[in-house]
Amino acid sequence: MNASEPQDLHSQRSPASPSDIFDRLDRILLAELNAAGQLDWSRAWSRISGACLFRTEPHGRLNASGPSRLPLIFRRIGVIAMPMPAHPPKNPSSPFSSFSGHHVGIRVPDYDAAKAWYTEKLDFRVLQEWPYGELKLAYLCPPNDDNFHVELLAGPVPFPNEVLDDLGVSLQHGGYQHICLHVDDVDAARAELASRGVDLVGEPFEIEDISRRLAFFRDPWGNMIELSQKLPGAGS
Repeated sequence: MNASEPQDLHSQRSPASPSDIFDRLDRILLAELNAAGQLDWSRAWSRISGACLFRTEPHGRLNASGPSRLPLIFRRIGVIAMPMPAHPPKNPSSPFSSFSGHHVGIRVPDYDAAKAWYTEKLDFRVLQEWPYGELKLAYLCPPNDDNFHVELLAGPVPFPNEVLDDLGVSLQHGGYQHICLHVDDVDAARAELASRGVDLVGEPFEIEDISRRLAFFRDPWGNMIELSQKLPGAGS
């Protein structure tokens, strides 16, 4: 090439790898967030769609033409690109149309100890107490919810559950596995539980398919309890 001939600088550049492209998008989106103090979705989306890297699919899910790094980007900026789908249509004509959740029963060996643990560690409220044969029972309600109850069934337990501190191991057992409590902030709730001496099980994690951040803890008798937080964009 003669010195007088113009050089095509673009032709001499190595094509950007998909990883490089996503790194640049990371920086662009985070810069947008920092500059605005919050995510301006319309501006961020124009940057993404202008790069022609993404396409939308049903339920608003986004797919990348490169490696699957998009979820990481959206987790960093607090946006989840996969909202939950709409619920299936209700079936009021079903003979079971009156079904609705009410309570979960937990078998414990010591009534006073269990009542104290749930009311002191979780701030549950005692709704009702009554005897049933040799057992003592109670309905307990979460601090700010009157629609869900934990039923304590207390008395000698000839076949106690194995107390597990590993979620993976607990999933190897059949039958009942856990109850789930919705919270606004998994990490804040978990920190408060730790300060009260509650046994935490593993670390928090996120499942994009249901747009939830989850964490587990257990009571002293091995009953697993899940905390569930909706992530941004989760919908209903």
